Amino acid sequence: MNIAKKVAKESSITFTGLLYGNLNRYLYTALLARWVGPEFLGIYSIANSIMLISEVFAKMGLETGIMRFVSRLNPKVDKEKINLLISSAFKMTAIFSLAIMIVLIISSGTIIDNYFSAQPILKSVLIIFAIAIPFNSLTIISAFATQGFKRLKYKTIVTQFLNPTVLLLTMTLCYWF
Repeated sequence: MNIAKKVAKESSITFTGLLYGNLNRYLYTALLARWVGPEFLGIYSIANSIMLISEVFAKMGLETGIMRFVSRLNPKVDKEKINLLISSAFKMTAIFSLAIMIVLIISSGTIIDNYFSAQPILKSVLIIFAIAIPFNSLTIISAFATQGFKRLKYKTIVTQFLNPTVLLLTMTLCYWF
């Protein structure tokens, strides 16, 4: 496949994924606001913001690094180097994300008491979101590693199709049952 066709194919996959993912997230937020009200939507937004900021520290920029360095190596020749890079990125991300998760769980009460005058449920929601940090961080590292192999469809499927769809379906099922 020539370069122009590959670029067109990969960009159309990415565009479709971004469109679907963003529409799905918008629908999720609108339904959440409708079903739980503004107070609990605010609690969700605060916990989600804290989790996303914590994920930035958990990933330490490794998602960009793994994509860059894997893309520069030849998968047929440098298989060992690529495996070493990916496993090192996974180990570092796992260690940092677990450490951040533990710190966030331990300090959740202090964060809520000192910075937010919210209901006590925010602490529980923050703890649940903190538990998701290692999973989200490792998923993102995996997705960017596949992008390093010049395969955008796997990253798009995981980050733009799978995650928003599972989120929306889970919320809908929890609401109806």
